[in-house]
Amino acid sequence: MEYGRMKTIKLLITQINNLSRFIEIKCFLTRVFLYFIKMYLEISKYKRIK
Repeated sequence: MEYGRMKTIKLLITQINNLSRFIEIKCFLTRVFLYFIKMYLEISKYKRIK
């Protein structure tokens, strides 16, 4: 019985770790995406001025 409980807890911890890693990757991709949008807007603004 104890062994089964330990296994369940370990599985839960693994899933939580995977989820947090997935969220970190999503946040990173969102930051990169926003950065590229900002760069694109800056470049288009610069071209309009010229």
